[in-house]
Amino acid sequence: MIQIGEFFINFIMGFGVVSVSLLTAGLVLVLVEIFRRSKGAFGITGAVLTAAGISVRMLNGGTAAVLLLMLLLCAALILFAHLLSLRFQKRQWLYQSLNLLLRGASEKKDDYAFLTGLNGVAATDISNSGSMVINDVTFFVTSERFIQRGSTVRVASVDGERILVEPNGRE
Repeated sequence: MIQIGEFFINFIMGFGVVSVSLLTAGLVLVLVEIFRRSKGAFGITGAVLTAAGISVRMLNGGTAAVLLLMLLLCAALILFAHLLSLRFQKRQWLYQSLNLLLRGASEKKDDYAFLTGLNGVAATDISNSGSMVINDVTFFVTSERFIQRGSTVRVASVDGERILVEPNGRE
């Protein structure tokens, strides 16, 4: 039992200002990348700083057990942040979807008339029928002419549950 206590005392005492600063800055940048996607800039910089912090700590008398413990702690923190990020992203998608649906429900309960005039993206090729996405919500739609997948489309009219779309005139 005394050996475990000594291990953790040596683990903590081996950290200097430089290694703590590098580890903290690196992990903060990795967390920023997880929550605010920046095409990897913050994540790569954070990973390099974290590796530098671990290297500096190891130069201050680290063992394989210290290295393993630091790697496990960093991995656990990053995994926890990633899972938290997924939860928030799911919640944000749900709020957007509910907002769109509730806005429509308050205007008219029987059909999709509230979609008229809204823009979205064709999720499939629309020849006679297909699907489009508005605010992360997929709708089955019809069109009088061919619309290629990925094109911006506008809801022209709604008749009951039939949603008629047309290519957005700005393309």
